[in-house]
Amino acid sequence: MKIPSLRRLRLVTGLILFTYISGHLINHAMGLAGLFAMENLRELLQGLWRSLPGTILLYGSLVIHLLLAFWAIYKRRRLRMPVSEWAQLLLGLTIPPLLAAHLFGTRLAVELYDLETSYGTLLLLFWGGDSMLALKQSLLLLVAWTHGCFGIYFWLRLKRFFPQVRALLLASAVGIPLLALSGFTAAGREALLRARANPDWAEPYRAALQVLGEPEVATLGLAETLLLSLQVALLALALSSRLVRYGLQHRAGRVVVQYSNGSRVTVAKGTSVLEASQFAGIPHASVCGGRGRCSTCRIGVRRGLESLPKSSDEEQRVLDRIHAPANVRLACQLRLASDLEVHPLLPPESAPRHVHSLVGRRHGEERLTTVLFADLRGFTTLAEGRLPYDVIFLLNRFAREMGEAITEAGGKIDKFMGDGVMALFGLESSGEIGAQQALRAAALMAERLDQLNESLAHDLPERLRMGIGIHAGSVIIGEIGFGDARSLTAVGDVVNAASRMEALTKEYGNDLVVSVSTLELSGIDLPAQEQHEITLRGRRETLAIVAINPRTIHRNNTM
Repeated sequence: MKIPSLRRLRLVTGLILFTYISGHLINHAMGLAGLFAMENLRELLQGLWRSLPGTILLYGSLVIHLLLAFWAIYKRRRLRMPVSEWAQLLLGLTIPPLLAAHLFGTRLAVELYDLETSYGTLLLLFWGGDSMLALKQSLLLLVAWTHGCFGIYFWLRLKRFFPQVRALLLASAVGIPLLALSGFTAAGREALLRARANPDWAEPYRAALQVLGEPEVATLGLAETLLLSLQVALLALALSSRLVRYGLQHRAGRVVVQYSNGSRVTVAKGTSVLEASQFAGIPHASVCGGRGRCSTCRIGVRRGLESLPKSSDEEQRVLDRIHAPANVRLACQLRLASDLEVHPLLPPESAPRHVHSLVGRRHGEERLTTVLFADLRGFTTLAEGRLPYDVIFLLNRFAREMGEAITEAGGKIDKFMGDGVMALFGLESSGEIGAQQALRAAALMAERLDQLNESLAHDLPERLRMGIGIHAGSVIIGEIGFGDARSLTAVGDVVNAASRMEALTKEYGNDLVVSVSTLELSGIDLPAQEQHEITLRGRRETLAIVAINPRTIHRNNTM
């Protein structure tokens, strides 16, 4: 049986505690439906959490999560953190002092003195006597809920689906505690009104509190003090252990990290590359805060690769997910044992969207891809004498129709170039499927152009005409550009060939020119066509092509 990592254990225990808190808040919110509904849900939830398995799961998670929090404080090499992480940490440290009174005043009192902890008893205590206690318990739930929401956010923000559920999660994070406080207040008011109208109704609830005399209260107070003392001791141990570790590391020796921009940093052995960057004030991407959950801090190792320690299972899983080569490591997980020369692979301002980007794609990957070029014929002449607004409107209509056709066929738009477009097929599939998709896109584009001509017939002196060139082969895929102007594109002879074929549509009098090799790769059968041989600029060998009407593809094939 594989032992879960500490990070995974902290996440799982946190989710268990968050589930408990969520149930508690929803139970409070039921007060809006009345004290009876509130009490019924309490009995259901209490039966679950006060069972032997529930008790072990809840309090075991509480102890483990608390201990792992102190371990995380110790493990951090530096305490400079974003405001959001500081907020989560401070909220977490606030929970035990607030929790102690609630824990020992309810669960421990139930086990030791058979205290009845129904909502009627507690609401009369909170709202009819000790209002400060009511405020303290409400604050406990809000602090614990907010701490948990930070944890959920840090966990889910790296997931692909997070942008789609972000609004729902935010609404839940705000709405659930508001409903809980409203329900708690409404139920408290109902309990007070009932007690005033019918003192006999309130008598059993008030009598339940009489089991706690001064000795019992003193015992519970002592237990609360001991718990708070234990927390202070653990926090002091974590902080003092950091100082001891700092001294030992400096005695163990120093190493040098050389960055590709010329910066040099000297740090103690055992420091991570990310920590070295942070110590020196060198901007370094790290969306997850150095937890090893994302890959935005990844680096390419240029010198010292042979002396690197083996990556952990967690780090290797992340590297495998992005198909990283052997010289790529996570800066937050790579602990320095010797001098290194590294190159951060992502810009410092990288966002969560970069978490799932493939190293090969971003930094160069050779792949069998089908390239499509399309261009409006004679558009310059058509645009002469027209208002600028009309020209832009027409180009945007063309771009939308062609873009939708390409996307529907499974392609990726590389770029729009005025009255032309370049698209790539087969980035996420086989070469055969990519070729099929490109030919289907050509057919759809021709149909969309026909529809566009019909809708604009009264505005155009003549029909719009388009030429399409398609060729498949090995291209280099990678991000090219600078700053915000970076985009994924393809370079190579295949791109030049597809562009040349698009230009040849005028010479051969058809809307589509495609290489014979691409047709053979796709496996699509078309009526026999006359083949032509062309020579690409800078190449001696010829390339066989055919000129066809793209509308015949749909009629002769089903893809």
